[in-house]
Amino acid sequence: RPRDWSSDVCSSDLMPDKANTVSLKNSGSELLGNLFVLQVIRDRANFSFIESLAPNAAKDVALPCSRSSQPLSEVAEQLGAGMRRALVSEGLFEREAAAMVKTWRDSWFAEPGVRVLYTLPRAWTDRTLPLTITPTPRKTVRVMVGRAEVITPATEAAVLGQLKKFIAATPADRAQIATDTRALGLGRFLEPTVRRLAGRIPGPQFSTLSWEFLTQASTPAAVATQFE
Repeated sequence: RPRDWSSDVCSSDLMPDKANTVSLKNSGSELLGNLFVLQVIRDRANFSFIESLAPNAAKDVALPCSRSSQPLSEVAEQLGAGMRRALVSEGLFEREAAAMVKTWRDSWFAEPGVRVLYTLPRAWTDRTLPLTITPTPRKTVRVMVGRAEVITPATEAAVLGQLKKFIAATPADRAQIATDTRALGLGRFLEPTVRRLAGRIPGPQFSTLSWEFLTQASTPAAVATQFE
């Protein structure tokens, strides 16, 4: 029977609490503002807000376990409201901010994984994407939102544990391990995580079986059953 991961997604053998920390550092020369650190695990989510991060400043953000999180729908509403306020504070009108959040809502808030959303400095935007308007308007407001996707050590530990089980298991047992891995809710982040692990651990058998593991764990259960 498939395990219920919802209650132990941060247990010591899956996603250790001590590894569930995101370290942020602003390595640029300009202030970063309105940083939202969001974690989505299946239908649960949580986020933290950092008002600003000065040049060369760093900050650690703890990521709670899924059992300590809220329903994704509630978090999406809270985060959407926070993002709208942040965009208005950067100069957008309320309707503009609402439209921007609505446009990117699924990509920003619904995809599984850990990401950092933040507003970029106006100077960076003008320098990176120069804009000339003729005739010159009295005022120009430009707001860019940065997005950084994060693969945490906890995610790597969880996938590595499943991968080791898969390699050690008999072919008959591997389907269940793949099903349990899908239950982690990593979505499209499973592949880059497996790629990182495969590059760190040498050996042709590990490499071959890691891609077999990825193929099975990325295939919906109903389809995987047809191939067995």
